Amino acid sequence: MIAPRAQARDLAIPRCTLAEAVDLIARGTGTSIGITDPHLLKRRITPKRVTGKVDSMLRQILGDGVVLRRLGRDVWLIVGVKPFGIIPIADLLPVRPNEEMGHPIVVMGKPTGARSRLTSVSARTVSGTEISPASGIRGVDAVADRLALMTSTHLGPGREKLFLRGIADSSFAGTRASTVAPYFAEQRLTYRAPDPGLLPLDLQEVDVLPGPQGTIYGSSSLGGVLRLLPNPPDLSRTTSYGWTGVSATKHGAPGYDLGGVLNVSMIEDRIALRGVAYTSYAGGYIDDVARNARDVNQVRTRGGRLAVRFDTGDWRVDLNGVAQSIHNRDAQYAQPALAGSLGRSAVFAEPAYDRMALAAVTLLRDISIGHFSFNIGGVNQHVEQRYAAVALDERPVVYVQSDLSDLLTAEIRAWRDPARASLSWISGVSLLSSRARQYRTVMSGAQTDLVRLTNDNTELNAFGELTLPIGQTLSVIGGLRVGYVSLDGEAGGTLESLYFSREQRPIDVSRHATRILPSVAASIDLGKGARGFARYERGYRPGGVAVGNVSREFLADRMGTFELGVSAIKIGPIAIDATLAWSRWQNVQGDLITPAGLTYTENIGDAAVFSFDIAAHAQITEHVQILGAAMAVRNRLRPLGYLSEASHSLPNVPKLSLRGEMRFHVPVGPTQSIAVEALALHESASHLGAGPHLDLPQGRVTRIDVAGKLNTGDLTIAVSVDNLLDDRGNRFALGNPFTLRTELQTTPQRPRTIRVGLEANF
Repeated sequence: MIAPRAQARDLAIPRCTLAEAVDLIARGTGTSIGITDPHLLKRRITPKRVTGKVDSMLRQILGDGVVLRRLGRDVWLIVGVKPFGIIPIADLLPVRPNEEMGHPIVVMGKPTGARSRLTSVSARTVSGTEISPASGIRGVDAVADRLALMTSTHLGPGREKLFLRGIADSSFAGTRASTVAPYFAEQRLTYRAPDPGLLPLDLQEVDVLPGPQGTIYGSSSLGGVLRLLPNPPDLSRTTSYGWTGVSATKHGAPGYDLGGVLNVSMIEDRIALRGVAYTSYAGGYIDDVARNARDVNQVRTRGGRLAVRFDTGDWRVDLNGVAQSIHNRDAQYAQPALAGSLGRSAVFAEPAYDRMALAAVTLLRDISIGHFSFNIGGVNQHVEQRYAAVALDERPVVYVQSDLSDLLTAEIRAWRDPARASLSWISGVSLLSSRARQYRTVMSGAQTDLVRLTNDNTELNAFGELTLPIGQTLSVIGGLRVGYVSLDGEAGGTLESLYFSREQRPIDVSRHATRILPSVAASIDLGKGARGFARYERGYRPGGVAVGNVSREFLADRMGTFELGVSAIKIGPIAIDATLAWSRWQNVQGDLITPAGLTYTENIGDAAVFSFDIAAHAQITEHVQILGAAMAVRNRLRPLGYLSEASHSLPNVPKLSLRGEMRFHVPVGPTQSIAVEALALHESASHLGAGPHLDLPQGRVTRIDVAGKLNTGDLTIAVSVDNLLDDRGNRFALGNPFTLRTELQTTPQRPRTIRVGLEANF
């Protein structure tokens, strides 16, 4: 049923929470109402009768301090409430058009997002207003720095792997599917490819759903889901925003960044477009003594996005296009024994490239039983990396690896929003087609130096999830996904310049299977906005083919996870979210390395992972806010026999991750304000990978960042210092696999970097 046009009403609001009151107003007026701050939803509302239009009703229950924004004819957003003179820190950060409102956490009536997960109680959210241009140009680290349950490798931008809650397999982006499913809006970004390093700029928020999400999101989400939700085109107004900055790195070269956002309302309340463009240059800080070259690891990133929204009143159509390229001029690892903590010795440069393009269309409308959406899109990604190597005849050569992936997805789904005393559900069908190709060759090598590898996957799925309220406080959730999965893989060839193989026969694999992924959960209202929850869910990754010294096949791995937790528990001024999780991981897919230095994927054994993560925030005074997070992980890998001499734990998993943040903000005039932030993080030790050749220590990283902003209205002056103590550490990453066995390699943090920037609304 299409929501009727908003009109004046007379409604009786009982004693309830704000979430329930907003639900009543939305249903009574036929509008959609969103809210940016989930903590406001727990506010208690006294009984009263409200009259007038939607904005008037909201002011009657929240007071004159409520900040509202009208996004469309029947769509309203509660940006925030400023009681007792308290100003949220987001209001004092640089205001980007349509971004100061953040992403609607709860939406009633006509939805603003089509993928509403009904069991995301354990989700973590980073508001887009927390990711300034200064942090956004650092890529996914801008998110990981704020979430202790999230880690990533540091091979270089465009080649990273993401991990959630200690579900990690190896440091290399090989031929297997990832453990974390990244999304941009409704479009999946990767399947058998590294994270593309899409810069998190101009976002409403970043949603992180830890733990297997197989029922709703399908395969290759063993660790969870990461969703980048962009700011949509604003139908009501034309705005623009821009930023620029320059940076200086101790022991390194300077850098700069530049970007802008333009929102154009072409037909008010009907058609709008939003464009984002950016470029950044990160100066290098690694010296190469063999080539007498300084600051070799510069990184240049260029990208842009274009979104078009068309709202007919019955249908809403969103078109999204994204393109980005990353050029790493050289690798960022060091060889301390040869050239110190920020140097190495390589006879050739080791550059890497990542280019990605995305196009997607989403259609959304209300139907009589809830909401309906259709999404179709595709992603193309090309990653190339080069390493200095030594041939069998001891000639220096360059090893080149190119990975090309094409991903096409389509999904139809219908759902009903959670409502009091009624069922809520989501159901749908989806199609995924992935084609991943890898080429390995040796420059200046033999003519026969070529390895080809292809993994093609097709998935056809039907899924559903139902939430059943039991009484006033308990909800039970059950879900099921049934999928048909196919794999066609081919691998063959040799690199005779690097090794000699007696077995050079190609491998051709064709497999088909039916996968059933159940989930069950329960959620209970603990009072005062707090909830407790328990959940069990399964996930899997498809197998494939790989090439080391010989071509080989690896099998699918599977995981089941049970988690128990609480959200929004209040202890004085402190609000706490905490989760205990236990996972059983079978046939773990991991990367190994041959004596020659070639990486390949293999099933390395079974594992059990136990994790505890906690996040807390507190408003200490009206001007001071403190946030903290921690994750502790214990895991046990039961490796295959020939790997038993190496570590019996999963790689890239620090036993302890800590995050702490303090925010201070104060108004200094009618439109002027000052904001200061300090961030501290620590990750304990882990090891590089599985097998005896990769059982190498890494980790023990500590960093402190500070930032300050002076907001004068339309202009903001920003100053930040990253890695204040100039700590080195050894981040989770591989350097050069061909010299790994002969020389100690580390991947140091970027040294102390100072950035000065300007941000302006036009």
